[in-house]
Amino acid sequence: MDKEKDGVNDRSDENKGSNFNENAFVNDDESVNYSQLDIDDLSELEISDEVPEQSNSELSNKEDSNYSEEDISNVENSKDKIEPVEDLDELDSKEKSNQPEVEESINKSRFTKKKKIITGVCLCVAVILGVVANNVASKYENIVYPRARLYESNISKLDEGSLKDEIDNVKNIMGNSKINIETKNNKYDIKFSELIKSYNEENLTEEVMSYGKDGNKLQQFGIITIGTSRDYKFDIVIDDKAINEFVDKVYEDNSESSIEPSVEISGNEIKVIKGKNGNVVDRDSLINEIKSTIEDYNGENIENNVTVNYIKEEPKISTLDLEKIDTKISSYSTQYGTGGGRGKNIEVATSKIDDLLLMPGEEFSYENTVGPVSQENGYTYAPVISNGNLVQGIGGGVCQVSSTMYNAQLKAGILPTERRNHSKAVSYVPRGLDATLATGSIDYKFKNTYDYPLVINTYTSGGRIYIEFWSNKNATEGITYEAVSYANGKVANTYLYGYDSNKNKVYEKHIDTSVYR
Repeated sequence: MDKEKDGVNDRSDENKGSNFNENAFVNDDESVNYSQLDIDDLSELEISDEVPEQSNSELSNKEDSNYSEEDISNVENSKDKIEPVEDLDELDSKEKSNQPEVEESINKSRFTKKKKIITGVCLCVAVILGVVANNVASKYENIVYPRARLYESNISKLDEGSLKDEIDNVKNIMGNSKINIETKNNKYDIKFSELIKSYNEENLTEEVMSYGKDGNKLQQFGIITIGTSRDYKFDIVIDDKAINEFVDKVYEDNSESSIEPSVEISGNEIKVIKGKNGNVVDRDSLINEIKSTIEDYNGENIENNVTVNYIKEEPKISTLDLEKIDTKISSYSTQYGTGGGRGKNIEVATSKIDDLLLMPGEEFSYENTVGPVSQENGYTYAPVISNGNLVQGIGGGVCQVSSTMYNAQLKAGILPTERRNHSKAVSYVPRGLDATLATGSIDYKFKNTYDYPLVINTYTSGGRIYIEFWSNKNATEGITYEAVSYANGKVANTYLYGYDSNKNKVYEKHIDTSVYR
């Protein structure tokens, strides 16, 4: 019995250490006195969820017990149904094994609570930010966003009308800015406004006013509060024609152009005169510098000095090429009456052609060479053919010079690129072999089809016009040319024939059909 008691005492201590509740074994009316229980009965004591079990011996010994026989019987019958109490160590182990799950559940609960708090705070911030963003964006709906400049002018927070006024103001300031040019002998200045065709201010107004306003209210708020600075400029369209005209004047006033080599023919003597280098304004450099000055305008450069550069200009024609001219290829002459207005006009026109040089492929224009046919250019009144009638006009007689040249040209084996006959047949050349001129409407032209330079030598003597074509002896490749006109009433057909050194016809070409009134 002593050992069993010791065992009970030991277990009782363990139960106390495990928070074992001794008072769990209680009746509805009173507590159980463990000191009165027998050890054997205690060892068989089992726990019920509602009523604690007591020993039969002790119940029978208590005379003043309040328990009825029915209660005792129920307790005894429940013994068989209640399972033995598990070992306390095993219970403690299970409790510890469930502890991580409990802690995890607690942590999840705490995290969910924090998450709900953070979400709530974020929602509150988003609502507040949305309200603020909407208010700020609405305030800037019809004005320019902050941090906007047009050159040196602050255009932030301006409405459209004020913006247009400020753009016009900046435009006027820019237009009055000057470009100053100083050459060796002259000074020039010109305003920007004289060289600018368009500022495109309407497009600029639209661009500034619409900036950033195509996004939502929050995006607009971001641009208004923390957006980057914007520097606007005019979309300048430069007037190239105005710049070229200005630069041409500077060029002409300050350039020493090169002198091309030339050929002088006197009788049968050929003299080649060497050319000379020139020192001219660099037009391209000046144009680019003027454009860059305008395009680089920053709102401060009101006075702009532009440097003029000079370049050496060499002759385009080589003296060595001119030295290849060694032979008279063809000539033709017609007679005219000296004196009077007509004679003077013939002599003026003839002198303007003398020693004219045409390089290979270059085209000759009679109008450009002898014109303008005006009193200022040395011509006077004389009879001219107009619509088949002779009337007084400036330059009467110049068509005899062109007709004489036309025949010399054909004899040189060169075809015309432009030629018209008179409306009325003339007496100084056969029908079909004349060439007329009407300033501004009818010209006489041809190209140098040789591989060598061509010089036209012209002069008057004893009432005759002499026109000669000079070039290299191999220019016609040994062919002699002859122009023939076949007239039939008022119509004439002109042909060009070519013959080799043995008089064999090696070339034939119908040139033109001339119709006269």
